[in-house]
Amino acid sequence: MLPKTNSTFTNGARGAAIAQSIFESRSIAYALVDRGLKVQEVGGAVDMLFQPVFDDQDEQGPAETLYELSPELIGYESEIESILNGTLSKHHLNLVNRTTADHSTSYVLLQSIPIRDAQDIITGLLHVVEDISELGHLRQRLTQDRNELLLLREQLTERNLSLSAANGELKQLDEMKTRFVTTAAHELRTPLSTISGYMEIVLEPGFEELTENQLRCLNIVQRNTKRLIRITDDLLDVSSLDAGRIDLLLRPADLGTLIDMVLKDQALILTEKKLTVTQQIAPDLPKVLCDESRTMQILTNLVSNAIKYTPDDGDITITLDFDVDEEFLLLSVIDTGIGIPKEEMPNLFESLFRASNVHESGARGAGLGLYIVRSLVELQGGRVWAESEEGQGATFYATFPTDDGLFD
Repeated sequence: MLPKTNSTFTNGARGAAIAQSIFESRSIAYALVDRGLKVQEVGGAVDMLFQPVFDDQDEQGPAETLYELSPELIGYESEIESILNGTLSKHHLNLVNRTTADHSTSYVLLQSIPIRDAQDIITGLLHVVEDISELGHLRQRLTQDRNELLLLREQLTERNLSLSAANGELKQLDEMKTRFVTTAAHELRTPLSTISGYMEIVLEPGFEELTENQLRCLNIVQRNTKRLIRITDDLLDVSSLDAGRIDLLLRPADLGTLIDMVLKDQALILTEKKLTVTQQIAPDLPKVLCDESRTMQILTNLVSNAIKYTPDDGDITITLDFDVDEEFLLLSVIDTGIGIPKEEMPNLFESLFRASNVHESGARGAGLGLYIVRSLVELQGGRVWAESEEGQGATFYATFPTDDGLFD
């Protein structure tokens, strides 16, 4: 509360000097006005805060009234009168902007407080002007940032609505694509299976004597027919996987036995390419819990991949042992093939992916096999990954959960 005085705040020149230093360091100016709002005294950082008024005082003379000192109070005459009447304790205006002599913007806080004498009679007002430009500029920046954020939020909302509409359309297109692929694969598989069946009959010994050239041509037809059947089967599997329509029949199975079955199926091409296959199966391994037919599909894809991308006279090593936590078996298929470029490894198990160097092996494929492998391994509770360097071969890993006895 202001001291009950009608002249000054302190007694003595030293106290006045200290007060003046404080006011100037805090960028505070004050003016004492009487009940008629005539200026009696000014002090503090006058040059800074009253500069717009006193710049032209040689021509106009010093400000004589409160409204000349702070013209922003014009319009608040009733509030000032209420302070003088004792019905209002104080009046303040926050973040009043002013243009300084260098044409920049500053912000001040204006406060008007009653002055009382020893008999508690209001004799005038203490008008305080405080420079709060730092706070004002910060407030302006915050307001501007908030407005920009609101604008960005509106734009983001509009963009999200647009993306939602686009996603809806893409979903419809994807469903149409899946239906088309499924229908096309089904329509292709039936005649291909018929062709393949008739080709097997024709190629049976003793069916009809064929020339060597005829036999060679028919074998080519048979190989390509089977290849097309495999592609249609893969397309059907991918469609089912994407739609979540794959059903698994989980039962205990001996993974080593399944590996032997796959290698027997691949024996002819292994012989043709003169590939050496080494098996390193740890003894006394438990059975795994898996869908046997789908696990055969996983193993066939991994072994076929190793065969396709390994040059003639190369080596393939298949290992099977406990994984680190012994709740899984770890399968690895290691080849000495063309390898995979390092930068392409993250895309290896994506649908329709084929490495940029596959032309070196001359192997054909639709880029669906490893995607199917990953999906089927993960559906059975395992995981799959690979390690490779271009020209240094590749190693594919897959884990299979061991049987816990619940299905015995």
